[in-house]
Amino acid sequence: MEFIIWGKYQSRAERLASYLDDCNIHYIHSDQSILVRYMSSLIKSLNIILKSKSDTFIIQLPPNLIIYLIPFIKMFNKRAKIILDMHNGATRGNWGKLPFIWKIMNKYSDLIIVHNEDYFNEITSTGKVTTKLIEVLPDPPAEKHRTTILGLNHSDFLKEGKTNVLIPCSYNPDEPIFELVELAKMNPDLHLILTGNKNKAFKLLGDREIPKNITFSGFISAEEYKYLFLHADVVMGLTKNENIQLSVSTESLSFGRPVILSDTKTLRKLYPSGFIFTDNQPEHMNISIKHYLDDYKKLTKELSEVREEKINMWNVKLLQLRGEYNL
Repeated sequence: MEFIIWGKYQSRAERLASYLDDCNIHYIHSDQSILVRYMSSLIKSLNIILKSKSDTFIIQLPPNLIIYLIPFIKMFNKRAKIILDMHNGATRGNWGKLPFIWKIMNKYSDLIIVHNEDYFNEITSTGKVTTKLIEVLPDPPAEKHRTTILGLNHSDFLKEGKTNVLIPCSYNPDEPIFELVELAKMNPDLHLILTGNKNKAFKLLGDREIPKNITFSGFISAEEYKYLFLHADVVMGLTKNENIQLSVSTESLSFGRPVILSDTKTLRKLYPSGFIFTDNQPEHMNISIKHYLDDYKKLTKELSEVREEKINMWNVKLLQLRGEYNL
């Protein structure tokens, strides 16, 4: 089984692959210009597909350009099974407007998996995708084979004398980045650590003054990310949009570490306890951080109970899909 992702790292993919037999993850990434990057990624993806001895391919969306390879996969391997791991961005903005992609999906895909029921309802309401193709498969709440952190007993990103707040970011429009800058200005005792593409962050912020208690870490290793997740004083996952299941919420279950999430209907429905929910305004985030620190022990106990429930539900769902689609 081959899992193709256009990106540097994806925690959902790592956890999902740990439950699937002989699943090889292929990260395809380039820092070149957009046109060169996408053309190069298409060629590399096709090369992986043609050389593979597997008949099962999981393709993560977006970017949706890779959809145009699906007919070629079926042409060269008539037994090929195509599974699309569709994230919210695949149906929003320009990615959802590419010509013929919905026809290709409906004709050649064997299965489309989405993270949660709200996003399932969003997609099916458009009528663009055949409903029988789509299944809800949440992020696995834990790795099947729990990994340990080897050779890492500190991180230079953690500052003594400050309340270190880890915030995984992609700097997409749904994230309250400007509000985080105001939060840092409001409370100088905080130290905000924003992960992700540093260049994208600076481009987004432009000439805006950045307070000294914000650190843009850039891309960091999976091991350092795990270390920060476990040792920062606070972890937050933020979005302005509904129907999104944030990766940090599932990482919270995986690592057994409570987090603060944006207060959306989708996230509240998915996680009824074990989490703090916040409005994205700076003053509300500041209050939520205080509540998080005050209620940490209680949250940890609740999270443990939620984790066990989610693991049981996940195993049942995966068993069902394996039976129906021979995964």
